[in-house]
Amino acid sequence: MRKLYTILSTSMLTLCLVGCSDTLVQIKDAASGINSAADQAATAISQDVHSIRAIEVTYNDQTFTINDLFKSILRDVQWHYEPSQQENVLLITGTWQPSLFDAYGIDQKIDNELAVHGEVTIELMVEENMIHEEKTKVTLVKQTETLLEENGQDILHYLYDYYTMNKITSN
Repeated sequence: MRKLYTILSTSMLTLCLVGCSDTLVQIKDAASGINSAADQAATAISQDVHSIRAIEVTYNDQTFTINDLFKSILRDVQWHYEPSQQENVLLITGTWQPSLFDAYGIDQKIDNELAVHGEVTIELMVEENMIHEEKTKVTLVKQTETLLEENGQDILHYLYDYYTMNKITSN
């Protein structure tokens, strides 16, 4: 009786595993497809983006890269590059950091909400590894409400100042 139970259990387990082998192959193929898509997304950032992020800015006797600037003043930074024949646009998005736009009169209540729901978008026009400062656009959005929308060289210099002041105080 015990041998019959063992043989029957082994047979049932074998049938289950044979039926699962197709499912396991499908799961493996799906995982491979996800991995391939992730690899493609990771390599989607072209050499152009890397070279633009490496552009050095000299401001108030300090030199830093575009990458250093935005990785320091924003959280969860994402880079989007749209090369075209007219203008090459580097779009940088990230989560707002406390005190980033204090000079623009953001009060404490909104400050706390922005820590959770604040998204900053910076649009830079780049040509031949040069940033066209006058074409800079910066937007601060809380959920769907636009709290700040600034264009031009002044807002970019504000970001430079913020970065250099916080870099000095953190060292």
